[in-house]
Amino acid sequence: MRSFEGLADFLIPRRKKVHFLVLVVSVLMIPGIIASFEPIDIESYDMESPELEANQVLRDEFTAAGNIWGFGIFVRDPAFVGDPDSDVDMIAEYPGVGGGVTDPRGGILNLTVLREIDTDADTLRSSEISQFYLPLASEISGDPTFGILDLATEFRTFMANESSLTKPRIDPYKLSATLDIEASTDPAPTNWSDCGELECLTFDDPNLTQDHIDLAAHRMANNSNGAFLRFLSNDRAFLPDEDGLVIGPVGHRISENGSLVSDNWERGRWSASAAWLIVNFDRDEMQRNGWTFTWKNATSQFGYGGTGWN
Repeated sequence: MRSFEGLADFLIPRRKKVHFLVLVVSVLMIPGIIASFEPIDIESYDMESPELEANQVLRDEFTAAGNIWGFGIFVRDPAFVGDPDSDVDMIAEYPGVGGGVTDPRGGILNLTVLREIDTDADTLRSSEISQFYLPLASEISGDPTFGILDLATEFRTFMANESSLTKPRIDPYKLSATLDIEASTDPAPTNWSDCGELECLTFDDPNLTQDHIDLAAHRMANNSNGAFLRFLSNDRAFLPDEDGLVIGPVGHRISENGSLVSDNWERGRWSASAAWLIVNFDRDEMQRNGWTFTWKNATSQFGYGGTGWN
């Protein structure tokens, strides 16, 4: 092994200049870091042949990128609640953009429904196909996960105070201007340590209630720059309820900076009829082990196609 004495003899007498150079290079990297956090506007893409061509290029040139699949999890029609079977015909009727769901209370944000989602996600994590999962990071919590992003895990992370929404954060714009980490640190957008009249419980606490879910959903919706709401179908809405624990934006819209805007704030809760479950597969490794992939065209027979996920 070669000796580093010569390099050390050169650098140590010039350590101040070297430290300054490292600082300058770090500052120059900040714009790139900022750009990496900007969301991709998928809706602006042409989903015809150029998209398919781009997808093929991605597979050929970036084989480590994985193959991300999005599954919709839908609330059942109340007539089928408790039925052990599962079929597309059991999905509740789509209420339309901004329609919200009242039965069950909160829709996909109902505590019982979230428990079922949690069970389904656990089944996927223990499946034999889990050996082909690749890492993901949640846009809502910032929490890294392996293979699966699901709504129940978002609540579990937030209600354990492990979400980036409940932690102080460094503003990269301030840091680039001041080079002072302490001066560039903003307070946490929200918290799960002060729950008002409720006790702040974890998602797995047996005493957890729908009021806890309503409060957690409200805080994530108001402080995630729209990321939490984008995880839900576009019939998402804050529905008035005089018995509701939180006060929210009825008939809301999302502003350019991600904040929620409304002329009418009332007691109630957030609701939607469906949510995403995202899985990231190692496509190449699966194919090497005998798995095959084929295209299948989607249909809109029950009202969600092309409209439910804006």
